[in-house]
Amino acid sequence: MRETMSETELINRVSILPENLQVKVSDYVDFLIGKYLNKKSSGKTLQFGMMKGTFEMKSDFDEPLDDFKEYMP
Repeated sequence: MRETMSETELINRVSILPENLQVKVSDYVDFLIGKYLNKKSSGKTLQFGMMKGTFEMKSDFDEPLDDFKEYMP
């Protein structure tokens, strides 16, 4: 595995390439930035109420739990 090169080394390596290849390097860098740095969430846009019907709340939800009855007056 290669060691990470400095920005200066990268610039020096790209600068010795012919201009048409420098353009390709630039295009590839743009591709990488778009792929890894500008990730947008995939799927649906979140909307209020979109999980409706997914969860069910029991009718006795607010009632005290039996585990705590000994602590209640």
